[in-house]
Amino acid sequence: MKAFIPVVIAASLCLGGCQTPIIRGATNIEPPTKGVYVGGLYKPIGGSSRSSAPVNLIRICTVSTTLSEFGVPAPEGNAIADIDLLATRKLSASVSGLNVAVAKAGLSGTISDYYEYKIVNAYSYELGLADASTVFAKLMKKADCRTQVAEELASGSVVQVTKAYVGDIVFRRKTGASLSGELSAPAVQAALSRDTDLSFKGKGMVFAFVGKTKTGTGY
Repeated sequence: MKAFIPVVIAASLCLGGCQTPIIRGATNIEPPTKGVYVGGLYKPIGGSSRSSAPVNLIRICTVSTTLSEFGVPAPEGNAIADIDLLATRKLSASVSGLNVAVAKAGLSGTISDYYEYKIVNAYSYELGLADASTVFAKLMKKADCRTQVAEELASGSVVQVTKAYVGDIVFRRKTGASLSGELSAPAVQAALSRDTDLSFKGKGMVFAFVGKTKTGTGY
């Protein structure tokens, strides 16, 4: 069946200056990026048809984090490379401003030479299309979920997450240079927090791959 068109939704991460996010073909996700489960169904809101425009996901149907209720094995995590958040489009404006502060302070290089803001220990979790179809079909047997999906499809589309990337967010100073004022750790965090919903430590979602439908018939 071809009702679903494979697309990608990402957590607002794009290499600075690039025309597409880190994963080719991706669309940015605005908050909330928590509570997004592989296999779950969501309504995309906000954003536009432009590939670089952010999209927000609102959950339609609840899915078990283990997927055991669907007779589908939980996806296993596969390690991926660290993600440099300072090199993303989401933070490009803040990073540019901080680079100006670096120059004004008489320091060489860029803010990335003095601080790192990364997602480390990152893993990808993927649900194969056959299992995704199984989950979708069983969700459609639930009257409340079927009704919700039908209502959303009447005015838009529904997405099903089939792959997600999750890791630990870390922020730390890289150099022993004296950094104060606009370049102190609290000031840098304040500048960066204006452009992202991510915290400076803890675990967070990096990307979510999804399938998209306008008919609700599954993969």
